[in-house]
Formats: sequence, structure tokens, C-alpha cells
Amino acid sequence: MIDATTRLVLTSGVVYSSRFPFSSSVILDSGRIAWIGDDGGLNGQLLDSDTHVTCEGSLIAPLFFDAGLTTTTDADAGVAAALVASHDGLNLMQRTASHGWQASADVTGMTCIEIKTTADLPEDFRELTDSRSAVIVGPDLPPDSLSKLAAAGVPFAFGSFSGSTNPWNWVQHAVYGSSSGLSARAAFNASTRSGWRIVGRPEQGELRIGGTCAIGVWRCEQFEVQVPDDRIRAWSTDERAGTPALPDLRPDAALPRLVATVIDGVYRSIEQ
Repeated sequence: MIDATTRLVLTSGVVYSSRFPFSSSVILDSGRIAWIGDDGGLNGQLLDSDTHVTCEGSLIAPLFFDAGLTTTTDADAGVAAALVASHDGLNLMQRTASHGWQASADVTGMTCIEIKTTADLPEDFRELTDSRSAVIVGPDLPPDSLSKLAAAGVPFAFGSFSGSTNPWNWVQHAVYGSSSGLSARAAFNASTRSGWRIVGRPEQGELRIGGTCAIGVWRCEQFEVQVPDDRIRAWSTDERAGTPALPDLRPDAALPRLVATVIDGVYRSIEQ
């Protein structure tokens, strides 16, 4: 474990950031992201006291946000924040650097609607947009229903509802569960940044300069960039597609494996 008093430099990875889409390195100083770029741009950025971690081509990305969790005991290791239901409403819980949990804020007054199955969907999505409600969707909701929510402009985030599935399964199902699924980027955002948007802190769900995003380092077999044309479901490794790379999540691909986390500036290896 590397503590937060050490300036941390993650190199040789694949950084998922819409602001810096083809970067390989991140510098964290006192728990905040101080720099994002490629390894070649590190010249002049480094200090003799820095601690370097070579990520060996792994994905460096925000950890997941589980917007529908019954108890933190059931949380996947890749989940760094969660909305947990209690008798007084929803409570925002955040994973600590030691991988425990602490209450972050009281969000009792939030308006959230749970949609676990198609039977929970309203006939008219205007009910959701007019009420300005945020929707917490179950990981098994059909992808075409997710696409309809997105097309109607309804904000939604994934919740496991204490299921034991790997959060990458949420993304994989949303993209490949049908021919009319979400884009990979939209599905990943619904699994990470959207939960933070619900609680009014969207900056904590993305890698950005000055941010304090909880980071996961994921070992992946292959990366791909989805073609940005919604009419095309193909994939391309061409960086000119202009979107950040994500792991290959096709049904026959192995899901990413979490190898380390950086929470509150503390780097911690994960034994799996």
C-alpha cells in the first residue's frame, strides 16, 4: 500500500478520460489528480520523491458507483460509492482507502425511482421527465428499455440491488444484451458517473485535473474504441474514432480484472 502523502505516478496504462482520451499516465498529489497525459509528456513533470507504479497496459478508470445497494457487505470490490437504502431514505456511502465504508452525506431528500424490470417502466416516459426524477435501473433491465430511457432524456444509473454480479456485467449486458443496446461509453457512464450526478457531484465520477475520483486499475485482454455512429454497432481500434478506449466486452471476451485501487490518494493492490 502506498499512502496519500506520497506523490503517485501511474504510467504505461490506458487512461479512461473524455477530457484526455488517449492518455497513459496520471499523477496524483495529496489525493487529487494533478496531471493526465501520455508517458512521453512526463518529462519535466516528475519529482525525485515521486512513487512510480507501472500499470503494464491496464485500464486506469473511475471505480463503479452502485446506485441501488441493500448493504455495503454485498458490494463488489470494484464499487467505490453506493446509495444504500435505509429506514430514513437513501444514504451515500463511500469506500475508504482501507476498503472499509463511511457515510458521506445525507441524501434523504433525493427523488429516485427504482426500475428493476420492464414491469416497473411507466407507459409514458414523460412521467419521469416531468417529475425530474432520477432512475435507478436494475442490471438485468433489457437494453432496449435502457435505450428508450436514454432517448427520452431520463437520467439513470445502475444499481445491483445486492446482486453478486461483477459491475462490468452491467456494461456488457447494456451494450450486447440486444441489437438496440447502449453505446459502451453510455453504459460505462451509467455505471460510474451517473450515480455521482444523482447526488450532485458529477466531477467525482470522472478523471479530471484537480479531481478526487476513486480510481481502479483493471487488467484487460484487449481494448477497443466504439465507432461513434449510433447506426453502426461495429468496433474499431482506430484512435481517430475520438472516444476513450474501453475493454473488449463482447460476450466471448473475459471481463476486466481489478488489480489495484487508488482511493483518497492511497494506492492499494488487490489480490484476486
